[in-house]
Amino acid sequence: MSDMNMTDDGSFLDEIELLLESAVRKLLSTADFVAYHAWLREIMPHLAPTLSASLAASAEALRAFELHFARYLWCQVPDPELGFARRRLAKWERNQPCPCGSGRKYKACCALLPDVRSVFDEVSLLRYVLDDWPRKRFVELPFRRLDPEELAHVAMTWIDAGKDAAAEELLDTYFRVVEHPDARAEHALDVLFDLYLLHDRPRKRKALLERMLASPVRELRSTALHRQCAQLADLGRHDEAWRTFAAAQRHEPDHPALAQLEVTLLIGEGRQAEASTRARFWSARLARLGDENLAPLIAFLDQVSADPARAMLEMAAEGEGLKRLLTRIDALPGPEVHYRLDVDQGNAGELIPDRVMQGIANEWEATRPDLSAADAPWSDGSWIDWLQRHSPAWQSFEILDDLYDLCTLAPVPALVVEPFLLRLGERCVRLLEAVLAHNRATGCLLEWGWHGNRPALRPVALHAEALRERKPEQARDLYRWLLELNPNDNLGARMPLIHLDIATGRHDEAVELARRYPDDFAEMRYGRALAWFAIGAKGEALRALDDAQRHYPKVLKWLLAKDPRPPVTADSLGVLIGSDEEAWSYRMSHHGLWQRLGALDWARQAAPRLRRSGRA
Repeated sequence: MSDMNMTDDGSFLDEIELLLESAVRKLLSTADFVAYHAWLREIMPHLAPTLSASLAASAEALRAFELHFARYLWCQVPDPELGFARRRLAKWERNQPCPCGSGRKYKACCALLPDVRSVFDEVSLLRYVLDDWPRKRFVELPFRRLDPEELAHVAMTWIDAGKDAAAEELLDTYFRVVEHPDARAEHALDVLFDLYLLHDRPRKRKALLERMLASPVRELRSTALHRQCAQLADLGRHDEAWRTFAAAQRHEPDHPALAQLEVTLLIGEGRQAEASTRARFWSARLARLGDENLAPLIAFLDQVSADPARAMLEMAAEGEGLKRLLTRIDALPGPEVHYRLDVDQGNAGELIPDRVMQGIANEWEATRPDLSAADAPWSDGSWIDWLQRHSPAWQSFEILDDLYDLCTLAPVPALVVEPFLLRLGERCVRLLEAVLAHNRATGCLLEWGWHGNRPALRPVALHAEALRERKPEQARDLYRWLLELNPNDNLGARMPLIHLDIATGRHDEAVELARRYPDDFAEMRYGRALAWFAIGAKGEALRALDDAQRHYPKVLKWLLAKDPRPPVTADSLGVLIGSDEEAWSYRMSHHGLWQRLGALDWARQAAPRLRRSGRA
């Protein structure tokens, strides 16, 4: 029996699970140990045939296991009739007849064989009791007598079985009933925070967070600080998140969770090189502790040190669909041309799919998930299965464009989506280049006005946006290509382009771009002022700044403000022209460039003169 391994293959574990579930249920309806032992001996070969067969070679071993297993359950299962205390059973005397029924004395029979307690050390029997406990009666449970670590284990088991609501209600009730939980509740608290996040309970999460931040128990305060830090980061309040991280570090400097928290904060700010460096530091530090329970965290940190974005994708449970798509796109053949263009005097006209691509598009339309439902696209992976089976679908602009929309709805952080979107964007660019070359339309117009062209142009613009920070030269080339294809610029490529031209030292090209698009939106008008300033034409720069602030005064105000707080967003449908949100967006995108060129000091000196003229 000492060789029995609870981590054997799945079928064996399924048998043990069924045996425990049935045995606990029977025990709670039985008051006689002898009858219970007899029932267990009769039923075990049917519920756990693999276990019984492994012991059948020795009748003594099988009888001893059945006897010790019955006693173990009898004395370990929390009994609701006893206030969830455990039953007692008198110790068997060595000289009494063995309870297994062999006729020999106990000392010469089952006492010679080991009992089963060591085999089931990690098993929570409370879960089998609570499985049948009505949720509306959770409040009646004697939580002060129950171990919160075991309650957390019960909740995790239920979550794995898809019973999230029951798990949330169990732990929610625990923290409502137990006014002052102790350090053992740390895991339960962490699980409940996850459940509140999963089920979108912002008020409950806020109330629990505030309560635990005020807890006298260091472990619970520490968990609350970690959660507050992550929450602030999710809201984009990075400065506050880092201050909270520093507080958590002072509070419990050796807490292993600080490792994952720090690298996640760095990755969330796009500081991937720093995240890799810190991940290597934390991995080495944790490895020196020699704690095997830290192995998964160390493995995650090693992944971050190699590829931060991919590590976040691997960590996200909801990212399984994305991982499948990423694997598929990495294994695809190169672009194939299934579109026709009728070129006329330098205008390529509209992209027209051939019969193969039109058939694929029609089939996709019937398979495509409903984008209007918040979680529907990723709760049903049938469309991912379809994409894995249909390679031609990855040659369709319409389908590739849809994949961008689907990925914005993935229930994971933006960084988790990033590896797939980068591959997707690169494929869209290569596909459009191939289609234009095949149709002898390279250098021709491909205008947005044709509806068939939009699914090809939009992903290129999205890919350029994704590359702005990491590969500005490549992003600049893509934006310029989009303007060559569609000079009317319905996608707004000119606005990031003028700032990329300035940032990469192409100041004359930035000025020329500004001349092509006069009387434009705020981003272009302020970009024009910055371009003139960059080439040293201070007079033209001042006139451009004057024009920009007269039409969009809030942008200058926010650009020059010192450490402003982000405005409260009033319009959930988008950013209103002339609003604080528009001004804040410009500051967040381009404040660093103005500062690097010295243009902020110049604009700050110029602003009072503009105000005196009555035009600020």
